[in-house]
Amino acid sequence: MRILPLLACCFALSVAAEENFGTLVFSDTFDRKETQKVKDEPGNGWKTSSSWSAKGNKEVDLVDGTMYIYIHPEAIHAVDVGHDFQFIDGTATMRFKFHEAKDTLMLNFADLTLKEVHAGHLCAATFGTKKVTLQDMKTGGSPSSAKP
Repeated sequence: MRILPLLACCFALSVAAEENFGTLVFSDTFDRKETQKVKDEPGNGWKTSSSWSAKGNKEVDLVDGTMYIYIHPEAIHAVDVGHDFQFIDGTATMRFKFHEAKDTLMLNFADLTLKEVHAGHLCAATFGTKKVTLQDMKTGGSPSSAKP
């Protein structure tokens, strides 16, 4: 599974009730230091698309326990920041902040071994300053939107 995260996140399995988020399978505080400032170096198993989508230019920066994601002017694709982990039923929690009204954040859950859908994309939640959209990309369900 891959997810596009920002700032702080954790994932839990076997959700039984709202109060019980199950077994924690991943968490990150982004409190590490990068060794250089030219290329992405998120660490802790995180991967980025900047090597192919932004000519290797830095698009992910760790500063004071926060992951900053931005699109480089030479980029040909939105920034993809992902982490591999497996779960069946889960809950994702995170904190994020937009710097501009036009900013969006998409959490895209994918199973790269699944060949029935493009790039294994299963579902996505896209957050914006004016609406949130949930999309089922596996069964073809219509996206549903809500205003925050």
